[in-house]
Amino acid sequence: MAKYDVLLQNNTDKQIFILSGQESTAEAKLYIEFDGLTLPKKAQNGEYTYAVIANELTGVEYKPKNGLLETIVTYSGATYRLGDLKPYTGLLRVGEIEEKNVYQEKPKNKNYYYKG
Repeated sequence: MAKYDVLLQNNTDKQIFILSGQESTAEAKLYIEFDGLTLPKKAQNGEYTYAVIANELTGVEYKPKNGLLETIVTYSGATYRLGDLKPYTGLLRVGEIEEKNVYQEKPKNKNYYYKG
């Protein structure tokens, strides 16, 4: 199976987590599947933006940036912008969905909630 690096950025606090060397259990043209992927203990429940790139190499380093796709990837002295490597990207929800508004309410705003 192929190995991938998974970069996760919490959409609230912008903290980035890097999970290197993850092996896929299923691959298709439209998706990659990981079984038993464990998030770091510091990762809180919430919404994350993810970027996944194939990486069979050792010695790849990541310098996280506030914009996940702006992260600098270094290998053998060459640097690349993560977005230029064309990673798979998307949103990931971790934990329970709260049915309350977490943003400051304004008198004229109407709050919409979604259920999981």
